[in-house]
Amino acid sequence: MLIKTLASVMLIMTLWEGYAKSAEKVKIGFIQASEPHVIVEGQVIKGIQPDHFRESLKLSNLELEAKVANIQRLIHEFKSKSLDCVTPLNEDTGVKGNYTKQFTTIYENAAIYLKNQKFNVKNFDDFKGRTIIAFQNASKWLQPEYQKGIKDAKRYREIDDVTSIPAMVYAQRSEAEIAVLDINMFKGQTLRLVKNKKSSLNNVKPTVADTLKNVAFKKIFKPAQFRSVCHNAAYTAAIDKGFTQIIKSGQHEAIVSKYTSD
Repeated sequence: MLIKTLASVMLIMTLWEGYAKSAEKVKIGFIQASEPHVIVEGQVIKGIQPDHFRESLKLSNLELEAKVANIQRLIHEFKSKSLDCVTPLNEDTGVKGNYTKQFTTIYENAAIYLKNQKFNVKNFDDFKGRTIIAFQNASKWLQPEYQKGIKDAKRYREIDDVTSIPAMVYAQRSEAEIAVLDINMFKGQTLRLVKNKKSSLNNVKPTVADTLKNVAFKKIFKPAQFRSVCHNAAYTAAIDKGFTQIIKSGQHEAIVSKYTSD
């Protein structure tokens, strides 16, 4: 009887120890970004970036506690130790901490347009005479060749609400012959349009795959690559290790597909 009791106690202690380890939370601040990179639905924070971190941390028995805010707010909270980590962020911001070795967020901007348009984009010189719609501050953040190319555009405009850009392209709006946007943002909004069944947009088909057949993605931009910073070097190591594993297993790409295809 005593042996059985001791065995039960040991089992409970083992289970409790395992639970305690799995319950360790890592508070990570995610800089506000457009869907599908970061999605906030009430108390739920999801999207490509949070899901990548959530699955990466799980492999080290860590649990993500996510927060979304603007960069200034998150840096303030990180410096005051209210957050364990902030992402995406690079060393050139001057924020002190342990940075990941890996790039944990990559924005792949492209020149995006419908293939039935009577032009082709091979480089920035092909912006000449075209109307271009881009994300806010694109002319400030993108490479010098881009800044030179848009000077010869027929019309150039940057907008803050990038979620509306794909619909403008599909509607063949006169001011949006070419969109400059991250590829996953464009695909994520295409998925939303397909789900919403916006029949008024003739270029939006019943599936994402069919819709994207008529879309050209010209990768003429350098990828925008970002790391993450943490106070605790062990968290940084866990993120690096986790990202390596989910990329190798294919889970990384599966998460992207979850938010960009049907």
